[in-house]
Amino acid sequence: MTQINAKPRPKRTAQRGSNPSPVVSKRPATKASSAASKRKSRMRHNATIKLTRRLHLYFGLILVPFVLLYGVTAILFNHQSWFSTSTTEAANEALFAEMSFQDPESIAAAIISELNEQSEIPIEPVEGDTPVFKGEMIVDLTADSERLRYRVNPNTMFATLQRTPTEQEEEVPDAIDQDSITPTENETIDGLVAAMEGEHEDAKSRIRSMPDVQFRVLADGEDVTLTCDLQSGKISQRRTDEPRMDFNLRSFLLRLHKSRGYPSEAGTRTGWAIIVDVTGFLMIFWGLSGIIMWWQMKPLRNNGMLTMIMGIVLAGILGYGMFNLIYY
Repeated sequence: MTQINAKPRPKRTAQRGSNPSPVVSKRPATKASSAASKRKSRMRHNATIKLTRRLHLYFGLILVPFVLLYGVTAILFNHQSWFSTSTTEAANEALFAEMSFQDPESIAAAIISELNEQSEIPIEPVEGDTPVFKGEMIVDLTADSERLRYRVNPNTMFATLQRTPTEQEEEVPDAIDQDSITPTENETIDGLVAAMEGEHEDAKSRIRSMPDVQFRVLADGEDVTLTCDLQSGKISQRRTDEPRMDFNLRSFLLRLHKSRGYPSEAGTRTGWAIIVDVTGFLMIFWGLSGIIMWWQMKPLRNNGMLTMIMGIVLAGILGYGMFNLIYY
């Protein structure tokens, strides 16, 4: 047998100076640019969300006092007895024990009968309709030391009595002998009204309010401030260094809540009006930014959407109900 010696093949070694050209897979240029564009879009999106969250936070911190004011005063409007000097109690039952309102059906029938006597066309009640009382009977009385307000339910004759102590004013030096004068601006007022009526021939005019004139005088050596209503000529007076009314926390907060509108001259009220506008716009921003931040949390989208739908439905039901109460 012939023995064959197999020699191993020599290994190939890369020679110096040789430039092997390995095959490298490259993505097409279009795919690379698309990925870069997506990264930039994502970065812009994240930056926008971050900015929204920061604005939501910082605006909230700045306007916390004003939001608290509107929240607290809204509650005070809803609860008349809180922080109030007034007290409400059930009225004396014996006071109206032998009195009652005529039933609504009888009242409606009497009115229809009288209308038929005066009208040339027949008037009759709607079949199936039941006359009802709407609202309460409210009577205000003024005593020496308090104001009284009775509220009477016409259906049950149950009544409540609200007592409000009146402020005991200190005597002010008599700077004037009478508390009213003949306004000197009557001619101007009449001229303004006549001009307005002439511009709108079919319109009816009614002066709702007029500016007051306020000035200081010395009465028996004391500094007194007089305020004159130009429409009625009524004059009120007080010591200049004394407030126009005693401080009451509830009244002060509610006045802040209701203060609105821009005055004709710039001042403190202008700043307050600006804050009212800013607070209103930022409440809208807080609502919208809250929706944006909720939408970023994908695990909460379904539950959040269900909650939002429930809120919208509830608002719609209550809004429709209040619409009927107010307008019908």
